[in-house]
Amino acid sequence: MTSIAEKIVPPLIPSQLLDSLIRSGFKDLSIPRHRELEATGDATDEPVMTHADLLDVVSSNLNNDFEHECLDLAIRRLGAQRLEPRDGDIGPVVMSIPRIPNGQFLPHQVWGVWFLVARVISDTAPVALLADDMGLGKTYTALGALLHLKWVLSEASAGRELACFDGCWVEDLDNVPPFFGSEKEIYMRPSIVMVPANLMGTWANAIESLLPGTGLKLINLNADPTLTSDDLNLAMGQPERGLAIHLISYTTYRGRHTRALAGCCWGMGIFDESHNVRSRSTILYRALMEMEIRGKFQLTGTPMYHNVNSWVVQVDWLFSQVDEEASLQQGPERLRDVLASAKKGEISLEEAYLALKTIAHPWLIRRWAESKTADGQSLVALIPHVTEDVRLSYTEEEGARLQEYITTFKAEWNNQVATVIHEWRLACLSMDLPGNDTLTEGTEVHYRREWNEDDHSPGPAIRWLGNTLVPILLGEGANGQPNKAVIFVPLPGQAWYVHWHLQTFHPGLKTFICHSLMSRPKRDELLNEFSSVNAPAALVLTPALGGTGREPCRHLAKVLGAERPTASHRHN
Repeated sequence: MTSIAEKIVPPLIPSQLLDSLIRSGFKDLSIPRHRELEATGDATDEPVMTHADLLDVVSSNLNNDFEHECLDLAIRRLGAQRLEPRDGDIGPVVMSIPRIPNGQFLPHQVWGVWFLVARVISDTAPVALLADDMGLGKTYTALGALLHLKWVLSEASAGRELACFDGCWVEDLDNVPPFFGSEKEIYMRPSIVMVPANLMGTWANAIESLLPGTGLKLINLNADPTLTSDDLNLAMGQPERGLAIHLISYTTYRGRHTRALAGCCWGMGIFDESHNVRSRSTILYRALMEMEIRGKFQLTGTPMYHNVNSWVVQVDWLFSQVDEEASLQQGPERLRDVLASAKKGEISLEEAYLALKTIAHPWLIRRWAESKTADGQSLVALIPHVTEDVRLSYTEEEGARLQEYITTFKAEWNNQVATVIHEWRLACLSMDLPGNDTLTEGTEVHYRREWNEDDHSPGPAIRWLGNTLVPILLGEGANGQPNKAVIFVPLPGQAWYVHWHLQTFHPGLKTFICHSLMSRPKRDELLNEFSSVNAPAALVLTPALGGTGREPCRHLAKVLGAERPTASHRHN
């Protein structure tokens, strides 16, 4: 098969930059800025802009620059077609992929789908790590690849010509890939999608939205604890079992993998937020290492927060069911060898960079929001935004009060630091300690929704909201429209506190809260009200309720107005 990576030539990375990265330090320049300065010939005296390690440098240069060179190939090999423009499209160019009638894919997703599909149907290791920036649609890219693989296998079994082989039949191939030959029965098994528990609803909705017309069905394993391998595995006389997509949370699989789900076998799997499974000492890690599954797609949106060693551990369970020969060339052992050689000085840092890039390219795809085509056009239309890091600090009085509380709390709980840290996170917003987040009424415990106006102490985050954000929202809006903001707050108790504080002390701002007790229709009603209110407004919610990824962001973008500039403020 034609390689989609034939033309990739790694850009030059200065040794000084690599040296700082391989030791997990700060890098002098962000990659895009570094390239810009290299082009002008002046790469000196630039302040620190971001930080990362060698993983970030390697992964951000793997596919991004050359994506446009492969898009035509991806369209041809998938049989993708451009859809006619219509109101509500998710981008300027929207495409369809055969046998996914409800699917709408942006060009960068079409390329991503083919990258994933090619990993499985060729002679390479049938694994991939999809590490796009949040908002680029990893969920639908991975699901598109999974559904397309099922369709391609059914078409090959029926003896039809395949677009992925440029219109040839499997029988015409000199060397039949394992997917269509020696391992065909394995890939006819059901598929599995494993996600964090708080994303079960998001993934269930995404899967259900794409299933009509595919012949596949969704089975929520979290919803039925009685299902076993006898009910789920592909069996003679029951081929329909191979058409199932099993959805399960990591915590549920950890609890059932040696009991009800013992002996279960899958052909392909998607593992969302895979960076959370990187400790060899955990039960879940061992369960995933031993899982009976052939192909794996890991999804992660935050590789820049990892170091190289955690990357290696993640690849351990990505390659756990891969043939030894392929693993030795592209898997964790090879990564370890290169890193060890670099640290010992046996190879130069430039050689280490090139080696890591060569090892990872067949299975790692990384794209930034700034991805563009050869003519400079954006591959994905994102809302214009400005990001600002807001550094918060306590007043002397707040710091003393907080220190007194933590000292007392540690003494009462025998230095159970994890609990103290949890309370610290609450303190960062409310400073109303203790008992700032929940109330007990009879046998029920619920989040506190009111505080004493006279003696509460807001803390640095609330102070920033009142002094900086609220005046912006109450100011003149763009195009005569009122300003609106979505405020993501880490924990539910904090969300109620922010909502109460804004309502109480800033009545000129219309404040909404989206909380976990709301049904989905009520949430939709709330978002519509927030969208339509003709006044400055703020919507308070937690990241778990807001969701991550392109679809929830798109919904909120519609609420805020897609053409309006957006500012992003991150508190530290």
